[in-house]
Amino acid sequence: MHNPAIHRVRPAYALHKCASIFRAHTLLPKILIRRGERSEANHSVVCCKGPNRRLQVGLGRLRLFGLEAKTRLTDASSERLSRQIDFLVLADQLKEVLRQTVLTRTRRQENDAEHSWHLALMSLVLFEHLDDKDVSLLKVMKMLLIHDLVEIFAGDTFCYDVEGVKDQVKRENGAADKVFAILPSDQAKELHALWDEFVEMKTAEARYAAALDRLQPLLLNYNTEGHAWRVHGIKKSQVLQRNKHVEKASKRLWAYAKGLIDNSVAKGYLDDS
Repeated sequence: MHNPAIHRVRPAYALHKCASIFRAHTLLPKILIRRGERSEANHSVVCCKGPNRRLQVGLGRLRLFGLEAKTRLTDASSERLSRQIDFLVLADQLKEVLRQTVLTRTRRQENDAEHSWHLALMSLVLFEHLDDKDVSLLKVMKMLLIHDLVEIFAGDTFCYDVEGVKDQVKRENGAADKVFAILPSDQAKELHALWDEFVEMKTAEARYAAALDRLQPLLLNYNTEGHAWRVHGIKKSQVLQRNKHVEKASKRLWAYAKGLIDNSVAKGYLDDS
C-alpha cells in the first residue's frame, strides 16, 4: 500500500541528507523506515518527510557524531563502534597541539596532526634508503600516526627544553594510558604496544620511525632559515646530538642530515658551537 508519508526510497550508500547536515555514504541496510513503522523486510530503511527526519534501522541504537539511529547491530558491536568513534573525535584535538617548528610557506606553527601526517608520508617516500629493508612499512606508519596522540593530554615537549623533558616520560606514560583506554580493549592493547615500541626504539620499525621524527623538524628548520633554532638559541652540537639517532636506521639519511646541519651553520641559521 502506498504510504504518503514516505518521500522516496533509495540505497543507503546513495543517501544524501536524511537528517540536517548529515551525509551518509555507509553500508547501512538498503531501505530506511520511519520511527514506529515496520516493513516486510527488516533490512529496509526509508527517507521520510518532515523537519525531524531520523534514520531508523532495525534494533539497538547507534550514536554517530551526535546523530542517533536504530540499528540491527548487537549491543556489543554498538558499544565497540561508539568507543572507536569517541577515540577518533578525541584525535581531532591533535590539530590544536602546536609545535615549535613553523611551516615553510606561511611560517605559522606546525601542529601535531600535520607533523604526524608528514612523517607517515616520509616513511613511504624514503623507505628505499633504509639500511635494513626487512621492515614492515605498515607498522611504521601506524607508529607515526599515533606517536604524538599522548600530547593531547601531555602537551608538546620541545626537545631542547631541559626542564620540560625531566617529567616528559611520566606525563606521556599517563597520557598514553588515558588515550588508548578509550578504544575497545583489543585495539587499545595493540596501539599502546605500538606506542611503547616507538618510545623504546629497539626494533627496526621503531628506529626508522624515530629517525623520521628527528629528520622532519630538521627539514623544516633548514627551509625556514633556522626559525625555531634562532628563536630558542639552539646550537649545532645540540642538533647533532638530537639527530644522531637517524644513523641507527639509515647511514644515507644521516649523511644527508649532517649535510643540512653544516649548511645551516654556513648560512647563519645555526650557531656553530
